[in-house]
Amino acid sequence: MNKISPILQTLALLPLQGQAFPRQTTRYVQVAIRAFHHTPSQRNTAQSQPHLLPEFSLEDKVIVVSGGARGLGLVQIEALLEAGATVHAVDRLPSPVEDPKSNFSQVSDRGRELGTSLHYHQVDIRDVPGLNRIFEDMANGAGRLDGLIAASAAVVQLARNLAMEWGEHGIRVNTFSPGYILTQMLQNLFNDYPDRRKKWPEENLLGRLSTPEEYRGAAVFLLSDASSFMTGADLRMDGGQAVW
Repeated sequence: MNKISPILQTLALLPLQGQAFPRQTTRYVQVAIRAFHHTPSQRNTAQSQPHLLPEFSLEDKVIVVSGGARGLGLVQIEALLEAGATVHAVDRLPSPVEDPKSNFSQVSDRGRELGTSLHYHQVDIRDVPGLNRIFEDMANGAGRLDGLIAASAAVVQLARNLAMEWGEHGIRVNTFSPGYILTQMLQNLFNDYPDRRKKWPEENLLGRLSTPEEYRGAAVFLLSDASSFMTGADLRMDGGQAVW
C-alpha cells in the first residue's frame, strides 16, 4: 500500500487548520494549489485536446475540487476534464446526480468521452478523519495529487504564507478572487431580496454579474504550466469592482 507523502498530508489537512469555513458568503476566494509532477503524457493529446495550447494541458494530472457537486465548482471541473485532468469532486451532498440543479452526470459523461474521469466523494471538509480517508484512498489509487481547488473565505494571506513555505518543494499557491456569480444560489437570494438584483451589477465597472463559465480559463491557467512562474499571487476577476 502506498503511503501519503508529507506534502499530500499537508494538503489533506489544509482546510481544517483554521476556523470552520462559512457555509455561505457573498464574496469568496478560491485557492488553487498546484504541485509539479513532470511525467510524460500517456494519453493522445491530439485526440483528447485538439485545440489546447501545450502549456495549458493537464494531461495525467490528478486534481481535487471541493464544493464540486454543482455551481462554479462543477463548471470548473468540466474545464479541467477538457484540459485532460482526472478530477475528484468533494462535496457535502450525498449524491450530486440527485440534485435537480446539478448536471454532474452530464459532466461525468463528458469526461469519459475525453478519455479521462470524474470521481465523487461525499464528505464535510470539517470532518478531519473522513477527509483524510478520502485523500489516502486517492493517494493509494493514483499515487499522486497535482492540484487542489478549495472554495473558502479570507485565504489570500494564507495562500501567500503557504507559497513562501512550499516554494522550495516546487509547489505553487495562488488564489483568484471572483466577483458576484450568477448561480442558482444567487438567484434564490434575489428572490428573497429583489433590490440586490439591481444593486449588485452596479458595483462593478462592467455593470453586470458574472457567470460560472467565465472562470473556466482561470482554473485551468492556475493549475497548468501556463502559470509556472506564478505563486503567492491573487488573480482578481471581479469586473473591476475593486477599482471603485
